[in-house]
Amino acid sequence: MKRFWDVLLWFPVLIFILIIALCLTGLFCSKNIIRDYGPLGTFLVALVAVWAGFLPDIRSHRNKPELNVRLLEHPPDSLKESVQYIVPKPPIVEIVQAKRYMFRLWVFNEGHARAEKVQVFADKLKKKSVDGKFVDVNEFLPMSLVWSNTGTTGQAKRGEAFLEGISPRMGQHCDIGHINEPDVRKDVPDEQHPNVPQDKTLLALDVQFRHSEMGYLLEPGSYELHLKISAASSPPVSRIVRITLSGGWDGTPEKMYRDHAKVGVV
Repeated sequence: MKRFWDVLLWFPVLIFILIIALCLTGLFCSKNIIRDYGPLGTFLVALVAVWAGFLPDIRSHRNKPELNVRLLEHPPDSLKESVQYIVPKPPIVEIVQAKRYMFRLWVFNEGHARAEKVQVFADKLKKKSVDGKFVDVNEFLPMSLVWSNTGTTGQAKRGEAFLEGISPRMGQHCDIGHINEPDVRKDVPDEQHPNVPQDKTLLALDVQFRHSEMGYLLEPGSYELHLKISAASSPPVSRIVRITLSGGWDGTPEKMYRDHAKVGVV
């Protein structure tokens, strides 16, 4: 579609080049050019006039942002990192060192204009049932995911839901979720799930707010996270992130992504 608007924008130039080419081959220019090709010339002038009338609309369709996403099973989208959690243990506050796997969506702009106020909205979460069909997770509340590196780990302040903007041919990571190592998860606030033993892992979606229904905590299983990526100046783009979790842990990223945590855009 983007190339279609590019062609429309350069339409008069293409017409001019066509006429020059015909003249050089002797197929268009002749001694009686007005008599022989007057109606054709009138038609071309009218066509260019119509094009000029639609030029603002052509430019508005061409000069707009066009958002797209990717999620790779290796850095910089998926990576293992060290992190510190601040854990309240009255009467003191303890700093817990941990390893975790981060899964981040790369949101980039393929258009010709800057995308303003960009948002990645998690519209619904579906889980694969025993009959192989994906059904809605009722505990999940639709809300925005947060942009990478805009919050403070272990603090009350989470990341930002709206990004100021993405310029053409640029991008920014948005956090999908993370998996903490089992030995540390018991000390991480808001990451305890009654169906997941302490020696197993789960994936915590990095949503804007964590609620008591715990729909943001994904126990072992297969999921589809339905996303809508939008900006103030462009319509939403729908994408699905497929997540498959075994509940296991491996300190080697290649083995972790192969055997225990598969996350990617479908």
